[in-house]
Amino acid sequence: MICVMSSGVLLCACAPPQSSVDLGAEQADLRAAADAYHEAGQTVDIDSLIDLYTNDALILPPNAAEEKGLQGVRSFIDGFSQTPGFAIRFDDMTVEVAASGDMGYTLADAVISVEGPDGEPVQDRIRDFHLWKKQDGKWKVAIDISNSEIPLPGVDDTSEADREAISQLRQREIEAFSAGDVEALGSIFTEDAVLMPPNEPGFQGAEARAVWLRGLYEEASVQGVYTGTELTLAGDWAFEQIAMALTTTPVAGGVAVEEVGKALHVYRRQPDGSWKIALDIWNTDSPPASGQ
Repeated sequence: MICVMSSGVLLCACAPPQSSVDLGAEQADLRAAADAYHEAGQTVDIDSLIDLYTNDALILPPNAAEEKGLQGVRSFIDGFSQTPGFAIRFDDMTVEVAASGDMGYTLADAVISVEGPDGEPVQDRIRDFHLWKKQDGKWKVAIDISNSEIPLPGVDDTSEADREAISQLRQREIEAFSAGDVEALGSIFTEDAVLMPPNEPGFQGAEARAVWLRGLYEEASVQGVYTGTELTLAGDWAFEQIAMALTTTPVAGGVAVEEVGKALHVYRRQPDGSWKIALDIWNTDSPPASGQ
């Protein structure tokens, strides 16, 4: 305490009390506890794992209900460790301790392996977050939550194979449409596909589609090209915005009409993994003809 006289008044400035917590030592102790946890997990030493949880611990697993208390922790770990082919390996880890020295967290990367449907190992990469607190002077896990960094099957929006397959399908569709090839178009659309041409009723199904296409080609030949596309994948579905240019020439003769327009394709993955068009809707940018 430092005291000075100012205008006859005794002023005292108190230095903040020095913390008695050795954060470096606590961080080292927490890292050691986490290392022990990882070792017990890798050797499937369930009793040692349970001993590293607080009495009121909370486990928040992905795709499953939460578990509370040591009995819940044991139930979850027992079930998980008995999965055929189960193995886990922990990699990098971050360790932080609060200024109070009695709470901290660890964030570890891990690889989990289990036996797949065909008997071969299947791996998942997870981020494993533990909130630790001191209980009876020892670091123990109070909250355990993790999730996977691997996209779910069919949900990845960056599948190059799917994008390439849809790109090829789109090209086949515009080529068959321009060639007036009704049979080829039949293999590109799903059986129950919906078509919504402009200024006409929509229709569904292979038979209705073939009737409409034949009627179109009896009146005109159509040459089309797609000038731009934007594809979004969503599991077994995909949605594509399309910019296009069309040249329509009457079969009976006359002036060809050139138009630009836009379309939306909805694609659906088939049981064999291929893609087909399930919905096609389009219109043109041209204003209505005089008198319409």
